[in-house]
Amino acid sequence: MNPTWQDTEWRDTDLYKNLKSKESSNSKLIESLDEALKIIQEGLDEETTVEIPPDTFTLYDPKRAFRVAQRINQIIFLSSLSQEEQMKLSNHELGLLLLSAYLLDICLTLKLGKVSLYHDCLLSGKESSQLSEEEINEFEEWLNDEGSGFEIPLSLNKSDAKIRRQADRLITYYCR
Repeated sequence: MNPTWQDTEWRDTDLYKNLKSKESSNSKLIESLDEALKIIQEGLDEETTVEIPPDTFTLYDPKRAFRVAQRINQIIFLSSLSQEEQMKLSNHELGLLLLSAYLLDICLTLKLGKVSLYHDCLLSGKESSQLSEEEINEFEEWLNDEGSGFEIPLSLNKSDAKIRRQADRLITYYCR
């Protein structure tokens, strides 16, 4: 039975279920994983993921950690590895793989409201921005180093559509 998209916490991953099936030998590990992953899951559930353009190669959404854990399980248990090769991974190693799947994108997602503030700052200027001075300084530093030297606000001598496309592109890369 495949879980629905609403059922995408760590307990629903095949990787966790494989670990859980061996629980008698690693009940302390399962207990530790449950405790750590509960905290991680709560953090992931609180975040609102930035909307990424459809031509991107990776879907960054709140369900990504679940998909990564499922993919890890497929690689380990559904690949052409022999049973003997599969069993070379200890339960602790499998637990670390599960933790890594859920910690992979921690702090990589920004709340949509925060993204909008950066976008507004880029288009309207620092004076009207609701970002902190520190956030503006970091953003300007990134624009100078990585953003091809654009300045806040973006130049007004281009068409509005071109400026907005440029702002969208810059914000997408900054948020990543």
